[in-house]
Amino acid sequence: DPITLVEAGGLSNIVMSPDSHWLAGIYNKPDAQEQEIWLWSFDDLTAPPVILGLPNSDASILTLAFGDPASKEYWLAVGLADGSIYTWNVPDLPNAQPTLFYHDRSGNSAVDMKFSPNGLWLAVAFVPDYASQTVVTGPFMLLWDI
Repeated sequence: DPITLVEAGGLSNIVMSPDSHWLAGIYNKPDAQEQEIWLWSFDDLTAPPVILGLPNSDASILTLAFGDPASKEYWLAVGLADGSIYTWNVPDLPNAQPTLFYHDRSGNSAVDMKFSPNGLWLAVAFVPDYASQTVVTGPFMLLWDI
C-alpha cells in the first residue's frame, strides 16, 4: 500500500535527491496564497516534513531541483516568480539555511531548472512578466558552471 504524505492542500513539482535520501515538493496551503517547501527524509517517512523557509519573499515558488551528490556543490535549488534562485547545501539538511544564488534584475520568473547529470552545470529558464514590463528584456536562459 502507498504511504500518504500529504492529506490537505496540494503538492507540486516534487523531486527526489539523486542519492535517494530526500524528497522535496512545493506545498500550496489550502485556502491561502502561501507556499512552502516541504522536505521528507527517506530514513523516516512517518515523520512530519521539514519546512524549508525562504527569507522575506512573497513571490511564488515555481520550480526546484536537486544537484548531484558527487559535485563540489550538492544543492537543493528553488526558482521564484520574482527571478530569485535560492540554494540549500544538501549535506546540511534539514538544518541548512537558504542562500540567495541569483536574482534577475528584470524580474523575469525562474520557471524551470535542471542540474546536469554530473552536477557540474545548473540551467535555469526564465519567463518575463509581460503585464508589468513595458520593454521585455532577457536573459531567458542562464547556465552556470558550478
